[in-house]
Amino acid sequence: MVNWCYNAVASLYDVFATSLTAGPDSEKSGHPQKFAGKNITSLPSELVIKILINLDIRDVSVCRRVNRRWRAIVDGNHLQAISFSRCHYHQPVPQTVEYYREFTRGWLAEFSDEGRELAEKLDELVKHINFSEILFFSVAELLANTKLLTCQEVCTLNHYHNQWVKSASFSPDGCRLVTASTDKTVKICELVAGQWEEKVMIRHSRGVRNASFSPDGSRLVTASEDHTAKIWRLVAGQCQKEATLQHAGVVINARFSPDGRHLATASDDHTVIIWEFVAGQWQEKAIIEHLSYVVDAIFSPDGRHLATASCDHTVKIWRLVDGKWQEKAIIRHAARVNSVSFSPDGRQLATNCADNTIKIWGLVDGKWQEKATIHRCVNNVGFSPDGRHLVTPSGDHTAKIWEFVAVGRWRGWREKAIVRHNEWVNSVSFSPDGRHLVSTSFDGTAKICGFVDGEWQEKATIRHSYMVENARFSPDGRYLVTFSRNTAKIWLLKGG
Repeated sequence: MVNWCYNAVASLYDVFATSLTAGPDSEKSGHPQKFAGKNITSLPSELVIKILINLDIRDVSVCRRVNRRWRAIVDGNHLQAISFSRCHYHQPVPQTVEYYREFTRGWLAEFSDEGRELAEKLDELVKHINFSEILFFSVAELLANTKLLTCQEVCTLNHYHNQWVKSASFSPDGCRLVTASTDKTVKICELVAGQWEEKVMIRHSRGVRNASFSPDGSRLVTASEDHTAKIWRLVAGQCQKEATLQHAGVVINARFSPDGRHLATASDDHTVIIWEFVAGQWQEKAIIEHLSYVVDAIFSPDGRHLATASCDHTVKIWRLVDGKWQEKAIIRHAARVNSVSFSPDGRQLATNCADNTIKIWGLVDGKWQEKATIHRCVNNVGFSPDGRHLVTPSGDHTAKIWEFVAVGRWRGWREKAIVRHNEWVNSVSFSPDGRHLVSTSFDGTAKICGFVDGEWQEKATIRHSYMVENARFSPDGRYLVTFSRNTAKIWLLKGG
């Protein structure tokens, strides 16, 4: 039995390895005949699943083209959905079936005729063990194939705050929205019976720079100019203060680690403090010191690394080893570092400098090495969830989309598309499925672009009366929030 499994996997691996070099036209080049005798259906279903879930979505699609006998399995949707979900690091929302029935199904039915047909198919699959992945995959595919989106304004939080909104983000289940403002408050809206309603208001003694939910949605962290970050437990629709974390200066940002056990707070007091939830309390675990203001601190996707960016021209990388945080690298730059971000696999790092350059660093043999420099870039830079695309705002009223290309020995980033605005681009971010991105601008617009037929195309434009500072997709991609001055607007994406 062991030898049979080994030979089967070896044969299957050979098929996959050849298929990856075959390309889209491989079906015409005789590969189906070459592999016609290798019938994947003869393998145990558990082994098939283990093989396919370790493949990238492109690889699964190529395998489907290489051998028609495999189509029935790949087209069963759940295997392809698992691969897609794994590729995009999607975290299924809690109680997916209930969420689908209460929110997503109605949206699909109203989205378009295709959405209504999809809802009918999903109704038959709600008991499937991989329903979370099927739902995410199907909705992502529907949005990607919809060439024109309509953004229906479902909620306007006009003068919702008395001063500027500094951040807005959805909870992991997409049912809550938190906004932070310089008016010293944080507000939480909740989706109730299809309507967004204000539920909670949190006060600080000075302006609030940032507010975000923990990965499981049970906590909220707020970062304030009053030198504190506060952690709140969400219980029965109310916020209960769990901890107050103190700095000597303004807390610029605060982020949870992917597992929610750690928290990093970045401050203009030249430090980043890493906190850990131990025995029911948040305890200080490490202090990272810089020579100047710290503007950003971000965990890697696996939570084992933390990168900090500072005005002292450096990025520091720390690693969690045997429960302790240790400094592993210092990356020096020619100018102030404005932001830092990890690629989804954690092996690449993008840094944005005040000299209008983006530098891409790769982890090679345990050391971070410069791999590419992109010039004339400003503001934050973002990787797509699959790591294949990069979007950078430029100083010429555009945002540029870059694609990672590997040709022979050459591996690097090439310009793929340009999103044009009439004024400075403030921010750019990808949707959870990586197939859409939103850019915001001083020209009072937010533009949504989608990856259609291998090309990035503009799908919709949202307009505000003033500059749009930022925009974020909900985790399921159904909603978008845009904020401008003291107003936030929530949009429902529809086809048509």
